[in-house]
Amino acid sequence: MHLLELENVSVSYDAVNALQDCSIYIDKGEMVSIVGSNGAGKTTTCKAISGIQEIKAGRILFEGKDITKVPSYDRVELGIIQCPEGRHLFPEMSVLENLQIGAYCKRGRKDETKNLKYVLELFPILDERKSQAARTLSGGEQQMLAIGRALMSVPRLLILDEPSLGLSPVNVQLVFEKLEEIRAKEITVLLVEQNVEKSLRSSDRGYALENGAIVLEGSGEELLVNDDLRRVYLGV
Repeated sequence: MHLLELENVSVSYDAVNALQDCSIYIDKGEMVSIVGSNGAGKTTTCKAISGIQEIKAGRILFEGKDITKVPSYDRVELGIIQCPEGRHLFPEMSVLENLQIGAYCKRGRKDETKNLKYVLELFPILDERKSQAARTLSGGEQQMLAIGRALMSVPRLLILDEPSLGLSPVNVQLVFEKLEEIRAKEITVLLVEQNVEKSLRSSDRGYALENGAIVLEGSGEELLVNDDLRRVYLGV
């Protein structure tokens, strides 16, 4: 039984098909990437899984249970946690307060002190900056805070939407290094990225989205040597 499975999921915005018969699965402990260009449907996939976006057709299963109609706040309590594109921090609140908001759900409140200790050990710079307003952090630090806030909700499935977007090469490398540490805690990760090469090198498996449809799938290594993917996404 897969941890998460999308079966022929379609999403429309008015007359525009954002996702078409999308079928993917993620097993416990995996890191799976969804790659594709801007507008391919990656963020829509994240929102559908999180329950933020209603689907037009198909169904979504979590541990074999149909959660298609389960509201987003109940999906959080199941352990489906999304770190959104653009971070969406509370800029005037402190780093610590932003992290504490991540523990607002029942899952997070249960072991908040323990989880906070883990997050601050994972991202030591947040410990140094914990009394600062979130808006005063650098872009890389803000992304670490967004990931840390998501971890405070104790994810069973951590959805990361474009975590490297807008970051310097140094911070991109740091984010991917931290993802490896998160994986070591046996947290299942769905990574949605435009940085195709780095995401696939870090992932067990991957899917390529184009115009809302899955066009390629396989292990990270298989996709990296796929001629079509290399030509379209890597320019080689």
